[in-house]
Amino acid sequence: MSKMGISTIESYRGAQIFEAVGLNSEFIDQYFAWTPSRIGGIGIHEIELESRKRHEAAFQELALTGSLDLETGGYYQWRRDGEYHMWNPDTISRLQHATKTNSYESYQQFAEFANTFSRKLCTIRGLLDFKKLDTPIPLDEVETASDIVKRFATGAISLGSIGREAHETMAIAMNRIGARSNTGEGGEDYHRYTPDDNGDSRNSAMKQVASDKKMAQGSKPGEGGQLPGHKIDDYIGWVRNSTPGVELISPPPHHDIYSIEDLGQLIYDLKNSNPVARVHVKLVAEAGVGTIAAGVSKGHGDVVLISGDSGGTGASPESSIKHAGLPWELGVAETQQVLVLNDLRGRIVVQTDGQLKTGRDVAIACLLGAEEFGMATAPLISLGCIMLRKCHLNTCSDGYTEAVAHWKAQGLDFSNLLHMPQVPESVATYRREEQDHGLERALDNKLIELCVDAIESKKAVTLDLPISNRNRTVGTTLSYEIAKRHGIEALPDDTITINFSGSAGQSFSAFLAKGVTMRVQGDANDYFAKGLSGGKVIIAPPAESSFTPEENIIVGNVVLYGATGGKAFIRGVAGERFAVRNSGAETVVEGVGDHGCEYMTRGKVVVLGPTGRNFAAGMSGGEAFVLDEHGVFESLCNPDLVGLESVEDPADEKGLRSLIEEHYEQTGSANARRVLDNWDEMLPKFVKVMPYDYKRILMERAAAVAAD
Repeated sequence: MSKMGISTIESYRGAQIFEAVGLNSEFIDQYFAWTPSRIGGIGIHEIELESRKRHEAAFQELALTGSLDLETGGYYQWRRDGEYHMWNPDTISRLQHATKTNSYESYQQFAEFANTFSRKLCTIRGLLDFKKLDTPIPLDEVETASDIVKRFATGAISLGSIGREAHETMAIAMNRIGARSNTGEGGEDYHRYTPDDNGDSRNSAMKQVASDKKMAQGSKPGEGGQLPGHKIDDYIGWVRNSTPGVELISPPPHHDIYSIEDLGQLIYDLKNSNPVARVHVKLVAEAGVGTIAAGVSKGHGDVVLISGDSGGTGASPESSIKHAGLPWELGVAETQQVLVLNDLRGRIVVQTDGQLKTGRDVAIACLLGAEEFGMATAPLISLGCIMLRKCHLNTCSDGYTEAVAHWKAQGLDFSNLLHMPQVPESVATYRREEQDHGLERALDNKLIELCVDAIESKKAVTLDLPISNRNRTVGTTLSYEIAKRHGIEALPDDTITINFSGSAGQSFSAFLAKGVTMRVQGDANDYFAKGLSGGKVIIAPPAESSFTPEENIIVGNVVLYGATGGKAFIRGVAGERFAVRNSGAETVVEGVGDHGCEYMTRGKVVVLGPTGRNFAAGMSGGEAFVLDEHGVFESLCNPDLVGLESVEDPADEKGLRSLIEEHYEQTGSANARRVLDNWDEMLPKFVKVMPYDYKRILMERAAAVAAD
C-alpha cells in the first residue's frame, strides 16, 4: 500500500492498482470489474476446486497422515519436498559445473532442466512453442556469436548487496566477451578504470546514476533499497560517499521526475554528461508500461529496459519479490506493440531482464520484441553462489505453478500477447536510427571551445557571457571533457571561471566538475547544481534589483539533487526538495521549501531563513544548520532519524561562521552580513540538525582516536 502512495484502507479498496494473471474475463467482470487480465485463465469453478483441495488436505483423517506436522512449504527457501523453485540443486549444480569446466554437455543438461521445468511449471514463456520454418534462415543472415554477446548484460546488482570480489569478477567476465556489466546502485571505484596487468578490465560498461536513478526496480518496484549500517564498511562507505556504519536509504520516489518533460530533462542531462554513452531508462513490467515506454522514446531515451517480476537479492522486501510487477513477457509484448503502433520503435532499443536463463528464454524475448537481454542471478550462480539453497532473506522469486496440460491452464489465451500490429513497411519494428538529442545546439560547445587551454593545459580562464532559460544543462559537457582528460582530480580550484548574466535554464551546472566556478547574476530554473561533483556555483540577483533576495525565490525545485562534492552559494530562497540525497556538497541558502535535505548522507547545509515542512526526512548523514529566528523549525523537521541541537561545539561554530563568511564574499548577501555583524546574538538562534547514527559513528571514531 505504501509503495503505491496509498495511506488509508479506504483509498486502497477499489483503487484499481492491480493486474490479474491467469484469471478469465468472466470471473474478472463479475468480481473485479475493470481489472486488466490479458491472458485469460481460470474462473470460479477452478477456484472452487482448488479451495476444496486445500480444505481436504487440511482436514484429512489423521490415520492417513500419521503426523500433525505441517508441510515445509518452501515458498521462499528451497525444500526437497516443498514448492518447486527454478533455481534448485539440479539447475545450480549443472550450471556451476558447466562454467567451471567449460563443459557444453553440462550446460545442455542445465538448459534441459531449466527449459523443461519452465515449460511444465513456472513461466508464461514455458507455455509457448516455436513455429517451424519450412526453409531455415541462412547462417549468413544470422549475427555471429561475438556480435550476439554484445546484446547481453548483467543486472544492476549493487556493491554491498554482493561483495566487491563478485562485483568485479562479473565486470571482468563481461568485458572479456564484449558484453556489458552494470555498476548497480552505489557508484563505482575509479581504480577499476585502470586495466589489470593481464589486460582485464574491471570497469563496468553501464553506470547507474546516483542512488535512485532507475525509474523502477524489478525486484522492488515503487520502493528504494536499504543497506544496513553493519554492511557499510570503510570501502563501501568511500565508494558511496557515505559514512561507514550508517544505514543508507534510497529514495523510493523520484522527486525530480513528475512528467515526461522532467524525464526528458534527466535524459538530456545524462547525455550531456557523456555524449557518447547511451541513456537507459528502466521500467517494471505492468499494465500500461507500453505507454510509459512511448514517453521514454519521445523523451529521447536510447534504451528502455522492461524488467520482469522475477529476481532480486535478499535485500528486497517479501511483498515486492512475490507480489509486485509482472512477467517480462507481458511487459515486452505491450511495449513492442505500443511503440510500433505509434511509430516510435525505430529510434529506441528494447531490453528485458528477469530470470532469463537459457537460449530459449532469449529467443522468446527476441520474438516478443526485445533486442538486448539482461541476466543477474545466473551469472552469480555461475560464480559459485548457492544463495537459493541457504539464504533465509527471501531471495527466490519463482515458484508459482501452471502446466501446459494442467487443468488450470486450459483457459489461457495468448492472442493479446502474440499480437503483431499491422503497420506499413515504413514503420520500424526494431531500432533503426539514433535518437536526436540536439547536443550540437548546446551552449557547452562554445564553452569548450573558449576553455580549450584550461582543459588541455590547466591554464586559468575567465569568461563573461549572457545566458537564457533556453540554455539547459550548462557546464555539464564541459565537465565531461575535463573528466575525460583528468579523471576524478579534474582541475585546480577556479581554473575556469564563467560569469553569466540572465536567467539560467534547467539543470544549470549539473554534475559540475572540480576546478570550474560558475556565477549567475539573475535567477535559475529547476535542478540547479544537480549532481554537483566538486565545482563551485554562485547565484545572486542583479545589483540593480529592487526586491529583497531573502524573501524571494531565486532557484527552482530539486536544487543540489544527488550532489557529491563542491560548494553552492545561493542569495535567495530555493524551492522544494533542496539538497535531496546530498552526499558531499556544502551550501548556503537563504530559505528552502518542503522536504529539504531529504535522504542526505554527507555534506553541510546552512539555511539562513525559513524552511518548509518535512525537513531531514530519511537524512542519515551530514549536518544542517538552520537559522530559526521565529522558533518554529522543530515543528517543520521530521524527527525520525535526526535530533536537534544548539550550536555549542567550537568546531561547529567555526565551520558555520566560515561558510557564512564565504557566502557573503561570493554573493554580497545583506542577510549574511546581518548575521555576521550580530554573531553573538544570532548564534543561539541556529539549530543544528544531526542524524543519530551519524553522530554515534563520529563519537565512536573520536573515542577510538583518543584511546590511541
